[in-house]
Amino acid sequence: MDLKDLLNKASTSLNGKLMAGLLFKKARINNGKGREVGDILGWDCIVRAEDGTCFSFYVAQSHIGMTKPVQIPCPLGIRIISSYKIDIEDAIKILNKKDCGDTFVDVELSWPLVPDCNEPYWHFRMTLGNEVFIGANSGTGGCHKFKELLNNTQKMEMTNTKINDINIKVGERTKVELEDNGGSTGYSWVIGHKPDSLWLIESYYIPPEDPIPGKPGTRVFTFYGAEKCQDSIQFIHVQLWNKESAEIIDCAVKIS
Repeated sequence: MDLKDLLNKASTSLNGKLMAGLLFKKARINNGKGREVGDILGWDCIVRAEDGTCFSFYVAQSHIGMTKPVQIPCPLGIRIISSYKIDIEDAIKILNKKDCGDTFVDVELSWPLVPDCNEPYWHFRMTLGNEVFIGANSGTGGCHKFKELLNNTQKMEMTNTKINDINIKVGERTKVELEDNGGSTGYSWVIGHKPDSLWLIESYYIPPEDPIPGKPGTRVFTFYGAEKCQDSIQFIHVQLWNKESAEIIDCAVKIS
């Protein structure tokens, strides 16, 4: 189903409410693992209407079947997608040409609101732990091999990086704040494993008040509890282009 059809279906289901575009969609994969389009059962989608409201729904990959859109808080930190050129079938063909594994466990489409991201991206997480990003317009992208980073883990001296366990109720939001030198050394925090029920709705960097070279700022992650779960989340402190060192912090997640 192309984006135009998807937005038209959402509009029809909402009595003709005009849609501004797609914010996010995540694949439901048959038995949790896939290698081709046929392994994708459908998509959990979030769209934004022209009046600024946001709705989530599920639509089958076969184009048959769609749940009633439900209004939700609009996720932050992502742009509206009004069109893209590379569909999921082409994205998987590009994926299969990369040395990152041949079985995916997660597939998402979004457009992160960061200065150097000029197009929407398909994001694949592979069984090997690798992360693959493919531009939904250009078809370009790369593979981040986190296994290589984790196999060379090196503890670094950090201060004020304690993370409390995340314990919230469905519908609540919470923030995680970490010291971050992404503005100077290039080392920054990224999310490794994350439960699907814990939505990342915003991520931003606060520079230090006194801009001394090497002085850390703060990376803030805001999460939303979408469904009940008991799991964990992993934060990785790393230069994505550096294969030599990384710091990993795990904390428990409970959404009740």
